[in-house]
Amino acid sequence: MSEGLAVSPLALEKRVKKDVCFGLAFIALFVASTGLGLYGYKNNNLSQMLSPSEGCASPAPPPPPVGPGVGPYVDWTLVVRSLPYLSLSVGLALFVGLLWVLAFKSFPRLLTHATLAIKGAVLVGIAFYWWSYAGAVEAAYVFLGLAALYFLLLLCFRRKIAFTAALLEQSVTVLGCHPQLLGAGLLLLLLSVAMLVACYTGVLMIVSNGVWVLIPDGSGGEICTWQTEGWVKGGAGLLGFFSLWCIELFHVMRFFVVSLTTGVWYYETAATFGTGIVADRARAPVGTALRLAFSTSFGSLAFGSLVITICESLRRMARKSS
Repeated sequence: MSEGLAVSPLALEKRVKKDVCFGLAFIALFVASTGLGLYGYKNNNLSQMLSPSEGCASPAPPPPPVGPGVGPYVDWTLVVRSLPYLSLSVGLALFVGLLWVLAFKSFPRLLTHATLAIKGAVLVGIAFYWWSYAGAVEAAYVFLGLAALYFLLLLCFRRKIAFTAALLEQSVTVLGCHPQLLGAGLLLLLLSVAMLVACYTGVLMIVSNGVWVLIPDGSGGEICTWQTEGWVKGGAGLLGFFSLWCIELFHVMRFFVVSLTTGVWYYETAATFGTGIVADRARAPVGTALRLAFSTSFGSLAFGSLVITICESLRRMARKSS
């Protein structure tokens, strides 16, 4: 029984490659997107797009004026002077977050219930403010009613909340046994950010392939507009779709790494894994999960993320049309 568990539930050594075609499709789309971005960079007219030439005598209407109190004005000197305070705020937020994680590791159930109770306490505090300082008794009654309703909902869902707290407690245990999950999550996050930056830069380079032209504005005059080449729309759309696929792929990869690590943690006992190569890899499940995510399971992850990308795109189109 114990020897079968080492091979059957996880099958780390015998896992076969599936959905290879979708992995190849992602790689092919990556190559095509890279080629389009490089071609757009090689032939870009970015400087002309950002600064219309003097021959464009009738530019498009200028944007609304900007300045203090008018439009989206940004005083960069003020931003630079505020950097020390901003850094202090970020550091304080990280410190408080670290303390919360450490406290959650020791008291997961207590903090779960306390986090839910905070919203009700805020409603009670708002009601107290309206009652004591603003003199709006009716508004105070409204917020007290909302607070009572909120606590009633917590009471009704107490079993589900207790179950969620138990799951969070187990997740903290898994993270304590395998802290490498934090590094793996950060690695996948950085990779996804790098891919997105590259995709959006490529889209900018592609869109910059064009010229300023004068077209009739419908009122007898002319307006200056940026006219792109024929292939630009398709190329930018392809990169846009690839960027969405990348977002979902790295999200699925993170889920895959966490799920496999949790599965290993669940079965991880000395009697279960015994000794050998399988045992070594099972004791380092985060590295094994990352290796599988970028090799054997890459096709399946690409397929799943592609389905999610298509569904999310259709959902956005439906919302936009409605």
